[in-house]
Amino acid sequence: MTGERLIEPFVNLGFTRVEAEVYLHLLTHSPATGYAIAQAINRTKGAVYKVLSSLEAKGAIVVDDSASRQCRAIPPGELLERLERTFQREKLLALKATRKLQPAPSDERIYQLATVDQVYGRAREMLAVCQKLAMLDLFPGPYAELRESLRDAIGRGVRIAVLLYEQESIPGAWTSVSTVAQEVLEYFPVRFLYVCTDASQQLIAAIAPEGDRVLHASWTENPLLSWAFSSYVARTARTQRYEQLLNSGASLEDMHAAYAHGREFMPMFISPGYKVLAERFGFEEKGTKAGTSD
Repeated sequence: MTGERLIEPFVNLGFTRVEAEVYLHLLTHSPATGYAIAQAINRTKGAVYKVLSSLEAKGAIVVDDSASRQCRAIPPGELLERLERTFQREKLLALKATRKLQPAPSDERIYQLATVDQVYGRAREMLAVCQKLAMLDLFPGPYAELRESLRDAIGRGVRIAVLLYEQESIPGAWTSVSTVAQEVLEYFPVRFLYVCTDASQQLIAAIAPEGDRVLHASWTENPLLSWAFSSYVARTARTQRYEQLLNSGASLEDMHAAYAHGREFMPMFISPGYKVLAERFGFEEKGTKAGTSD
């Protein structure tokens, strides 16, 4: 039987397991009859003949017009290009159809995310719709995954503040590298990420060191939780920058300048989530003690 590592990608593309087995067998054993295929992959004739009809309808195989019905696999490149064109066409149709639907109102529950693609997809979408301010704490792997989304957000005028664990340059962003990065990465060997946008929604996740599975991931649109955690990240990012300056022998004037720049760059009250809390709790949006704190 065909190896699992060859079958799985086709199953992920929408093939059934038996369809994948039959198609992969035909790639190296074409042409062949349904009976010969069933014998080779140890499946019943009925199951194989049914699958051959399905694969023919999908354009994955061609069948001759003889009585024996000899089958041949379409080359993978041709098949995958066709599947991609079909996907793109159906994707556009689905987007067009769903634009007519009224989206469900947001809520403040905490939702669990199950897959790595789901985690990074949600993080990218959060950055794509961010209006004012994004706070992030990113281990090296997650940073690499989100680098382009960060640059796109900065290009739209979003303020980005990131705590990192390797020396990186992100033009237009406030970045600081943890002064205990080596210890953190050693004693917490996962791919950690925290993303908060506009103090309105937040995502926190721990992905396995291999990057292939989620250990924990949750997302919420609770503005109070988002405000609290993003404030913590803001303070931590600034503190790490100040500690770096101290360790490098910076002057008191340099320290004051960095402190002023940090508070100016990350005024939490500009975030839409803050405005929601101000209205909910009944305080002025700006100018009060609550409004100027972060």
